[in-house]
Parts: sequence; C-alpha cells; structure tokens
Amino acid sequence: MGRKLLSFFGVERDKARRLGFRLRRRGWLFLILFFMLAGSGTFLWVSTKSWFCKSCHIMKPHYESWKTSTHGQKGVECIECHFPPGFQNAIAAKLRASSMLVSYLTGTYSTQARAEVQDASCLRSGCHDTRLLEGKVTFKGVHFDHKHHLGDLRRGKKLRCQTCHSQIVQGAHITVTESVCFTCHFKDLKKGRVEEPVAGCTGCHDVPAKPLKLAGGNEYKHADYPKVPCYKCHFDSVEGDGRVPKQVCIGCHSEPDRLARFDDHEFMHKNHVTDHKVECFHCHNEIRHGRNPEPEPMDPTCNRCHTGKHDSSAQLYRGTGARGVKDQPSAMSLAKVHCIACHQILGGIPGHSPMSTYEAGERACIECHGKDVEGMLADWKKEADAALRQASEEFEKAEAAAKALPDERVPVAGNGRRQAALARLADARHNLNLVRYGKAVHNLDYAKAILKKVRSDAAEAVRLGETK
Repeated sequence: MGRKLLSFFGVERDKARRLGFRLRRRGWLFLILFFMLAGSGTFLWVSTKSWFCKSCHIMKPHYESWKTSTHGQKGVECIECHFPPGFQNAIAAKLRASSMLVSYLTGTYSTQARAEVQDASCLRSGCHDTRLLEGKVTFKGVHFDHKHHLGDLRRGKKLRCQTCHSQIVQGAHITVTESVCFTCHFKDLKKGRVEEPVAGCTGCHDVPAKPLKLAGGNEYKHADYPKVPCYKCHFDSVEGDGRVPKQVCIGCHSEPDRLARFDDHEFMHKNHVTDHKVECFHCHNEIRHGRNPEPEPMDPTCNRCHTGKHDSSAQLYRGTGARGVKDQPSAMSLAKVHCIACHQILGGIPGHSPMSTYEAGERACIECHGKDVEGMLADWKKEADAALRQASEEFEKAEAAAKALPDERVPVAGNGRRQAALARLADARHNLNLVRYGKAVHNLDYAKAILKKVRSDAAEAVRLGETK
C-alpha cells in the first residue's frame, strides 16, 4: 500500500541512489504544489496577525494607534474588524489585501490608507452585539444612546458605526470626535437668532446641580431659573455653519454626472454615509460647540453701517469704559447672559421701511425672574432718567460757566482757569455720553456711580473757574 501511494506521487525506488528513491516528473509537480500550498497557507496565517500589517510603512501609524487602543490591549486582531463575518467575506477581503500588497511592492499604492468596517463586524457575537441594548452611556459628560442613532433614522439619514467611530483623531484608533456630533446636531438648525439643536440642549446635557462661582464672589444656580431657555446665556456656544463648499467634490470626483447631483442631499448622504464610510469633515466645514468666555461679536455685516453702534451699551453692561470710576460688571454680565436674553421683541423701527430690530421689554424679565419683578424695569428707567437729567443739567451749567471764563494764560494749578475747568469737563462729557448712549438699565448701579462722578467733576470745574 505504501509503495503504491509513493508511486502515485511519482516516487520510485532507485537502489543506485543513496536515498534509495527518485522523483519522476509527476513527483516534482506534486512537490512544487505542496510547497506552494504550504507557502500560501503560511502567508494566509501570518497575514491574519496584526503585527504583519505594519510591514507596510504607511500602516505603521494605524498599527501603533491600534496597539494602544482598547482593541489592541484586549488582543482583538485587525481582521476581526476589517473582515466582515462569513467565509465568503473573508476570501474577498483576502483578495483585496493581496492586491494592496502587490500595489505596495510595485510602488503604486496611495499614501492615504482607507478602510471600511462593516456594522456586522462591530455587532458580531462576542464583540458589541449588546451595544444597542445597553441604553444611555456618557461620552465626555454628554448622554448618548446607540439604539437611537443606529436603529432609527437621524434627520432622515441612516447612520453606521463608522459614521461616528472613525480615524479622525491622530494617534487614536477608531475613536469619536465631537465635530461629527456637532455637524449633525447643529447644521441648518438656527431659527432666527436661536439655535435649536437636534434633541435640544437637555437631551445631551444635564442641568448643572452645583452653583456656579462668578467673578466678584457671586453664585448662579441653574435650578433657580428652570424655565429660562439655555440660549439666553449660551447663545455664543455654537460657531461655524457646517456648509459644504462645492469644490470639495472635485477633490474626489471629476465626472460631470456626479457633480451635477451636488444638491441631491438624500443621495449624497446615502452614498457617502450609509453605503460607504466618508468622514463628515471631508465635505462639511467644521462646527464648534462649547462655552465661549466672551459674548459673540456683532455680525460684521451690521458693522458696515453701524460702526460702534453698541459699544457704549456693551461697555456699560460689562462695567467698563468710564473715566475715574471703578469697573463694576452687572450681575447679568458676570453670568454671561447674552444680549438676546432681553432683546427678544421683534418690532419695526418708526419712520423706516420694513426694517426691524429686537427690543427689550419687561416680558423678558418676568420670563426669567417671575412675577416678583413686574414693574421693576419701569422703575429702573424712571430712576435712571432722573439721575441722567440731574447730571446733564449740572454738567451743562458747569460747561457754560467754564466757556464764559476769559482765555487767560496765567497758570492756575498748572493751567489757566478756563483750560483747567474744560479739562475736567472732558472726562465728565465722556462719562455722561457713556450712560446716555449705553442706556443706564444695562447696569444701573454702575451708571449711577458714573453719573455721580459726572456731578462731582462738574462741581470741581465750577470751583476751578472760581479760583483766583
């Protein structure tokens, strides 16, 4: 039996040779086939190991990021993600990998490695198959539920695991970057001047339970203002429009028929997001979201005509800008309350064409602080008008008296009486205009302190004019 088997494989006895056998042509063919199969099997086995991937230098950064990732530390091999489940998929993936190896050896490869991981790989048994059942998880302080993002349509679009888990962050393997979330949650969702994100603010964020420490030792408790919309203080928390410039398409496509479908948003998202893995940032401009330490600057399109229109109001609100008066920010400014928290009444401007502006009103006060503040805004305006009128009268009298003085050159305290009085009134005029144009109700306490300084300067100017 053994002799017949050897004969089948082309091995014959040969007493003249030291080994006692010789190979016929068929034997050589079987031997070559054996080594080919053994070599192929060895290559197939070796190529399933993650360390083999770094044989190509363009894959080294991805290998290093995988090695330090959760997958790498748990020994999850690359093929477990990059090869979808099933024998047929494994063979197809091997053929693609072989073609990539040939491209690398021939120098025709791309330096930008791209790969698509199917949801079936992520959700296979023993991996993340229970992820959709786990409910809410916390990501950087934000509530997130995989079920709603993978099971339901989001804004009419079907997402996949790699829509969010992608290779965007350098050195981090398959991680989530917030820019993906912001693009989906904020794109095209500004209604007038108010941002209305997907799921709202509290769909992702908890209302802070701890009081916030403000400058000057004050505190702000969110729980005291449960009905106040978030945008009134956090209006400047979103920057960027997420727009898609048409020229980005040319970076990947040159076919006119494809470029002609630029405005077909449903097709674009199905082809790029659902069917294939294309990161959002490749097409969309970045949208940023977070707490901004300063209020959003005025729209530059307004500044073309209204140069410095609101400078006095902004300075008074922040408690700065007065000469000879200590800075005193308003409580609202310290709490980062944005202008539109109060200026929310849309009304026409008398004497103008259909232009409109956002005016402040008591309704905004009551909406935040309740009925207890009803009538307070009117009282503030009445008190501010009386103080402004008194300071203006005293300033005008002092200025008239100073201008009536002779323009003498005899030094009095380093200058003539007229020059000394007018110099003192220059600061008073600046402070008076700051309150007059900045509107005292933006910071009543600071405005009263400024007007007190105006009256003091006016009195001092009169005294200087009387000095001989």
